[in-house]
Amino acid sequence: MLDSSVASMDSTEPGEQQGMAIGVPIRYFLLGDEERAQKQLALAKERHWLGSTCIASAMKRLSRAVVGEELYQQLQTAAPVLVTGSCGYLGSALLAILRDLGIKARGLDLMAPDTVENMAGDVGMEQVVQRAAEGCRSVIHAAALHAPNLDFYTEADYKHVNLGGTRHVLNVATAMGLSCVFSSTTSLMNTQKVKERSKSSTLVLKASEDYGTPRNIYGVTKKKAEQYCVDSGCSVAILRCSRFFAEDAYDTSMDPATRGATLSNGNVKANELLCGLRASLEDMVMAHLAALGRIATDDERRVLGPFIISACSPLLDHEDLDSQFFESAKSMYRALDWKFPQKPLGRILDSRDTWQRLNWQPRWDFLSLVRDFTGGANLDIIKDGSY
Repeated sequence: MLDSSVASMDSTEPGEQQGMAIGVPIRYFLLGDEERAQKQLALAKERHWLGSTCIASAMKRLSRAVVGEELYQQLQTAAPVLVTGSCGYLGSALLAILRDLGIKARGLDLMAPDTVENMAGDVGMEQVVQRAAEGCRSVIHAAALHAPNLDFYTEADYKHVNLGGTRHVLNVATAMGLSCVFSSTTSLMNTQKVKERSKSSTLVLKASEDYGTPRNIYGVTKKKAEQYCVDSGCSVAILRCSRFFAEDAYDTSMDPATRGATLSNGNVKANELLCGLRASLEDMVMAHLAALGRIATDDERRVLGPFIISACSPLLDHEDLDSQFFESAKSMYRALDWKFPQKPLGRILDSRDTWQRLNWQPRWDFLSLVRDFTGGANLDIIKDGSY
């Protein structure tokens, strides 16, 4: 069991002491004046549409045949599955796709309707997690405060959710003998040192390397939560998720190399696939399912990962590509009026080891984008980035 007396986890806000909802979206709109609030509301609606489109597309494509019989049987062994953060982008997709596959699953989220199948509750309270996990065999811990929330929540909020929540999930999983998949982030690798070096050169980042202290409380809490996983007594797989949110093109913390205020969502996502900085929602879900199937069928307690979950950059194996591929890529960019990333590229995430360890091959990467566009397939999806 993890030590529950971590000093940095002391809660000082009354809402936290009572386990109240700290992720209520209304805070987002209360920070600015009326004009700003209306702009944010319009943007939220656009993001919701794009996110819903991505989830619907992923559900349509991830059938039992696509998942494969071996993984399907492994998931049946892991069921019932508790999914924390079940009203979030990743959590809601995981819960919907598991059920669509016929895998028993239960959700836990502050914003959930509080039914038997999707319980309302705060992962920052261990008794809530324990109640939600009753009868389950495994848990996918996706509940978190993310980088886009940095302007709207305190360090105490991040510690409550990202540290306290993870600690409680792991304690419950250990006590009940549950397998666990932990959703971490590649953001913790983009430290200040990496950020400075990437301004003048292109760095290839690997999960096996420690790049120092993360730049913000989001990365700090996620890195510490990974250590919680290692120190816990349960079998756990640690997945460092790259960018996969549908609305990432609108994030204000843009990387100059791959992003820009004038670039379309589809252009931004294609650039990030080129550099291995992104995965589609479909592939992010599949990575979690593959990790769950792997960890749930192991007889002995073990820690898998951390694994970088992102599309593999073709730039890491460019010697295997012929000149025709690059010409096809240029043609696609010209046809869509897109712009390639600026040089230096800054960062490339190396996720090649992930494919072998999880036996997982992403559907969406830069190679597939060029292949589909050249063949006239999925043109609307590629153009608007709804993958």
